[in-house]
Amino acid sequence: MARADDAEESRFHDDLGRQHYQAHRFEPALREFFDAARLAPSPSITFNIAVCFDLLHRADDAYLFFREYVASDDADAERRRFATAAIARLEVAVARLAVTSEPPGANIYVDQREHGGYGSTPRVLALPPGAHTITLERPGYRPVTMQVEAREGAEVAAAGALVRIIGTLHVAATSQAAVEVREAGGPIVAQGESPLEVSVPPGLYQLEVRAPGFRPFTTMSRVEPDGRTEVQAALEALPPPTGDLTITSSAAGALIQLDGERTGFAPTLLQGLSLGEHRVRVEHAGLAPYEGTVSIEENSRGWLTVALEEPPVTQRSPVTWAVGGVGIAALVAGAVVGGLAVANHSAFLDARAQVAAGSAAARSPSALRDTGESLNLTTDVLLGVGVVAAATAVILYFATEYTDVRQSRAAFSAGER
Repeated sequence: MARADDAEESRFHDDLGRQHYQAHRFEPALREFFDAARLAPSPSITFNIAVCFDLLHRADDAYLFFREYVASDDADAERRRFATAAIARLEVAVARLAVTSEPPGANIYVDQREHGGYGSTPRVLALPPGAHTITLERPGYRPVTMQVEAREGAEVAAAGALVRIIGTLHVAATSQAAVEVREAGGPIVAQGESPLEVSVPPGLYQLEVRAPGFRPFTTMSRVEPDGRTEVQAALEALPPPTGDLTITSSAAGALIQLDGERTGFAPTLLQGLSLGEHRVRVEHAGLAPYEGTVSIEENSRGWLTVALEEPPVTQRSPVTWAVGGVGIAALVAGAVVGGLAVANHSAFLDARAQVAAGSAAARSPSALRDTGESLNLTTDVLLGVGVVAAATAVILYFATEYTDVRQSRAAFSAGER
């Protein structure tokens, strides 16, 4: 649990420091101000520390803390004027060291590291004149140590170039793939095509390898300082994309053929179909079959609802049958009358032979001749009517033909599987 009395304790030490200061006991005042700053740092306490060092004639420390105060966001104009003037006054009396680094932000250690740091670069330090060992450290970089000579009243530059500590990560795959390297739970640090080799800071990385037609490959890999880490991504091929098709029919049990192969009876669900167009045929005894195409898309399900209709029926005009009946009747009657005409002609020949022989005939030849002529004429008329009617019936048979065609049909829809 956070301490709720840090501010009060800091105020206590600050009050003691002010009392010592007013009594010109600057050493005890410094100790109290440092305790107050440790508990609750503030620009005003930094200013008080700088003033105490200045009054103790410790120019190096006074210069350092006055610069730290000026770099703060304190808005007190009077304190700022005093601190700026003090810095200008002390510059001619202290040895200054302007420490910079590339990249910036390195921790600065002077001579003995166990005494603690002097902040981070870039920073101007006030040090005793003479030789000093400056060490720059930043996480992920190799430390840099420099030997510098501080001169009183002068500012000496000390610039250090930090070398990043890296390792090598090599990622290969069993197929051409896209590689993405992330910090563990963080942003992308490298990406490209396999094989990918990159230099990265030591640490734990998340790798993702993707290739069309393969399952994504993910793993965690640790890169050691100055080491080489190799990762071989064994990509697993994805099964070919498929879709499903449900087929229903108005006639239960209708036979279903897909691309010429029997697949079952309606209703049925066909799973794992290859993508693209497929030929579907649905048939049932006594009904007109349906045949058409459906398009199967990736990870979709199609619904084909088939309505099977009655087969086509061919019909003709009733006049055809009436005219045909008349023709048949006329031909039959003509045949009968023709037979009577033949019989009458035989009787006529017999009667004429009897008259020529001087015998009396049962019927008069002239009467038989008249009857024969009538029968012949009737036969001709009946046969003529019969032939014309029959011919007309044949013509009407083909001319009045009508087929009632009702094609089987289907409705298709698709959605996500």
